[in-house]
Amino acid sequence: MEKKEDLLYSICAEHLRHMYTWTRAQVDGVASPRDRVRALIRGHITSMLGERDKHATMLMELRSLSPRRRHEIIALRNEYEGFVESVMLEGQRSGVLRRDLPAKLLALGLLDLLNWSIFWFDEHGVPESEELADAFARLFLDGAAASREVSALKRCLG
Repeated sequence: MEKKEDLLYSICAEHLRHMYTWTRAQVDGVASPRDRVRALIRGHITSMLGERDKHATMLMELRSLSPRRRHEIIALRNEYEGFVESVMLEGQRSGVLRRDLPAKLLALGLLDLLNWSIFWFDEHGVPESEELADAFARLFLDGAAASREVSALKRCLG
């Protein structure tokens, strides 16, 4: 690598490609829309935490790239976001996910929930990465309301 920017670009591009490939492999072949969302969350968490430093670099240092290279990385990121959005749309169409919000907003909200955990997650503590993925899947799919509040809300909504 001739310049620091070359190294930064390489880290961002390789990490995004790996995360997309890994996460898509976890989702492909899973039939149930609910399980596809779970697989997406688990794939993202395991990929992200497996390359924690690369992920943090990509998130925090993307702005340091030249405009041309930043555009290329944003295109890769958008491709991944599009994949996540497609899984959200499948969930909406099947009735697993709420339909009153755009699939894009659900995708971006999920990615925010997942991505920023790298800054507080303790790989030697509790929860472990699989437990974290399961907890985030429950939070995303079932919400944060206590079950009796969800039941009351369901009664109110019909």
